[in-house]
Amino acid sequence: MPDALAVPATTPVVPAVPAVPAADASVAAAVAIAAKPPTPAPVVVPDTYTFTPPAGVTLDPAFVERTAAAARTLGLSNEAGQKLLETTLTEAAAREAAFVESWQPNTGAEWKKQEATWRAAALADPTIGGSQEKLNNAMELGQKVLTHFKATGITEFLGTSGLGSKPEVIRFLAAVGKAMSESTLVRPGSQEGGGVKSLAERLYPNQTAAA
Repeated sequence: MPDALAVPATTPVVPAVPAVPAADASVAAAVAIAAKPPTPAPVVVPDTYTFTPPAGVTLDPAFVERTAAAARTLGLSNEAGQKLLETTLTEAAAREAAFVESWQPNTGAEWKKQEATWRAAALADPTIGGSQEKLNNAMELGQKVLTHFKATGITEFLGTSGLGSKPEVIRFLAAVGKAMSESTLVRPGSQEGGGVKSLAERLYPNQTAAA
């Protein structure tokens, strides 16, 4: 009697993988054509550019001519030339805004730089400067002149422009203030005489003598 029932060995059956058919030649050609970038249309450079200004902007004819010349040199179409014009205007507006901001009275960087240069020159001026005290005295004389003549508009202008720190302005106003403080100065409405000189003669002796 056999010891055990023998099980015959079997080999697992692996299903055959069907071969992938080669890509059809026509499909491959279509894919290649689709992947190829389209040929750009030739740029048409117009003989005369027609630009449309932004709303509310009046274009300078000379500016338009320069922009058209640049567009023609670059071989731009009318549409691309229009974009060039708009970009140029935007950049110009930005530069103008930056310039105005830099010259804002008392806050602008360029305004402060110029005013500081004038103050330094005034302090070093041999007539009104040499020391801060001497310069302050000269400026006080000038302020008295402006106050005496109620020159409010001039005072504001000198402040906003920074010209009130310019040596020539301080020197002139200080000279007027010094002349006004002297007893020999002839006041408006008084009579000259006895060798007393007028304000014009004291400030401009060479010119009045020639007259």
